[in-house]
Amino acid sequence: MVTRVPGEQLLGRQREREVLDRVLETARGGHGGALAIYGEPGVGKTALLDASVETAPDFRVARAVGVEGEMGFPFAALHQLCSPSLDLLDRLPDPQREAFAVALGLSAGRTPNPFLVGLAVLNLLSDLQDEYHLSYIFISHDLAVVKYISDQVMVMNDGRIVEMANSDEIYRHPKMPYTQRLLASIPKGWHRAEQGARAND
Repeated sequence: MVTRVPGEQLLGRQREREVLDRVLETARGGHGGALAIYGEPGVGKTALLDASVETAPDFRVARAVGVEGEMGFPFAALHQLCSPSLDLLDRLPDPQREAFAVALGLSAGRTPNPFLVGLAVLNLLSDLQDEYHLSYIFISHDLAVVKYISDQVMVMNDGRIVEMANSDEIYRHPKMPYTQRLLASIPKGWHRAEQGARAND
């Protein structure tokens, strides 16, 4: 696993840093986008993101941090990440809005379907991006989520870029064997769920 101390120089990552720097510069120019960084645990994704955050003090960073004391509270991270954007809830499809409201304790009801809550979060982030021309850099181990939310995908292994392309290109025509193996691990049927979610937007 790659770890680093805040302020410590990240060595040997020039190419990867340049990719993230371009995302930041595009955002400074008023153009939004979404880059997803995908790779197996321990390849250095978080260290790379932390280094970029340190070089962008002019950006507002939205981050949710899990702590042991909140383990007993369902959806605790959502409160951290989404509470400032609750004024956009009315834009969500009814099933997603209702599930999300229950998850945040805004209304009573049975424990919501995690799939609907997840879709609500992704759609909320998408609406924020459209309205404010935001740029996102996502780290995810869920390839279905990456496909849903990102414009570009950077696949990493051993701390290095293996492949990078726009989202559709990565999923339809992966060039590298490592990327192909990762995509082959996606559970069958995920694309049908994703298409159904978009149909309900």
